[in-house]
Amino acid sequence: MQSFKIIKPIHILTPYVRYYWILEDGADVSVSERTLPTGCIQLVFHRGKRLLLVGKKESQPQAFICGQCLNFSDVMSAGKIEMITVVFQPYAARAILQLPLKFFYGELIAVDAIADLELSILSRKVIEADDHETCIRLIEQFLIHRLYRFEG
Repeated sequence: MQSFKIIKPIHILTPYVRYYWILEDGADVSVSERTLPTGCIQLVFHRGKRLLLVGKKESQPQAFICGQCLNFSDVMSAGKIEMITVVFQPYAARAILQLPLKFFYGELIAVDAIADLELSILSRKVIEADDHETCIRLIEQFLIHRLYRFEG
């Protein structure tokens, strides 16, 4: 059975996050899908099996940043999948990732390939969390920390 949900961010994050989406599919058979570009940078967490990039014959990273792209891509599932994705507002990812967005254009870059310890820790916490609500809370705490650094 497949489940797809869109979750709106808390109010303070709406200038930066368009929405979160969660996809679950418990099918044991392979399913092929075509993904279309959204024009937004996305932060993706695979909590289940990772998707196979059909053209490259390799799996997506466990957690990765998907840059802006112009073309579709074909992916295939290979078992039970569970994905949580943060869809950033256009150009808002710069404030979070603290890197020029041109590095991500048309790319899928593994979180562990970026020298960002806080982001790597977040990805491990999200992947190991007990439920989706905890995942979203962890992500939002991370985003708020990145955006609003309070000094006492």
